Amino acid sequence: VASLQAGLNVEMPGVEPRHFGGYLLDAVRSGSIDEVLVDERCRPVLRTMLRLKSTPDPGADASLHPEATGELLRRAAASACVLLKNQNDTLPLEPSSLRR
Repeated sequence: VASLQAGLNVEMPGVEPRHFGGYLLDAVRSGSIDEVLVDERCRPVLRTMLRLKSTPDPGADASLHPEATGELLRRAAASACVLLKNQNDTLPLEPSSLRR
């Protein structure tokens, strides 16, 4: 309850939830925390997920649409590539000239 009131809206996955999950559901049911606050904390997370076309379980989307996931990975790899111009024959670098 305190973590949500302090602004926490994402809990890193682990063996068992420490602040959210069943604990949060129990707090809402008992009236310890207002459901409106839960909605407020979820909104930015869900907005980001929709923007990224993500699901709560990223692996679930990949297993349902392997061809779309592959295409997305190819586009990401292609956009991350950098084309270098080998001006003055700088490349390949001489390993002995590199500082460690």
